[in-house]
Amino acid sequence: AERFGADIREKLVENVDLSTRPFRCQLGGEEGVIEADSIIIATGATARWLNAPEEQAVKGNGISTCAVCDGALYMDEDVAVVGGGDTALEDALFLARFARSVTLVHRREDFRASALMLERVEQEPKITVKTFRQVQRWMHDASGLTGAVLEHPSDHTVTETLSFTGAFLAIGHDAQSTLFKDQLAMDEDGYILHTRPGSSTMTSIPGVFSCGDVSDRRYRQAVTAAGHGCQ
Repeated sequence: AERFGADIREKLVENVDLSTRPFRCQLGGEEGVIEADSIIIATGATARWLNAPEEQAVKGNGISTCAVCDGALYMDEDVAVVGGGDTALEDALFLARFARSVTLVHRREDFRASALMLERVEQEPKITVKTFRQVQRWMHDASGLTGAVLEHPSDHTVTETLSFTGAFLAIGHDAQSTLFKDQLAMDEDGYILHTRPGSSTMTSIPGVFSCGDVSDRRYRQAVTAAGHGCQ
């Protein structure tokens, strides 16, 4: 990008005004304002965390939000997956290739995942499903995660302790679109919508484009984000 004249600044954008052109981006501190006739939004989406007690201590040392990235690190170990959608069940099936056992923890009886995914999980002997359970707190020692105390969502006195060395959270993502709230069309979860006819990158304001996970709530993959960028 620099070879083609891009001015790269590693700064925090605190405010964006899309009401008139040129658009204005307020940088943090005393960095001033950048004006632009067009803006490409590529702020992404972040995985949700449970924020259960002791979670900070084992982030990246036993707890992950990416089974595809980290699953192979838990070869022949016991792991858990938290969630009830297609992603959670896909993660559980993927981890069953490597792990000794997989426990799928879901706080409800019904799953948001498709019936086909649920059937596949039920047929996998390595996977144990625990419904009406949520993480009360994580357990760990000097080496990392050692398990969790689970509880009933509506009766916190009903608990059980599970031992495992890896946990994977699949409870959704949050689009990083707060800067553009009340300015651009978004869905109910804050993902920026592509509303211009015939375009997969144009937003509700001419000259403002979005690409990657901030608009893509389905695939959330680097290759699809790169494809948006090419468009």
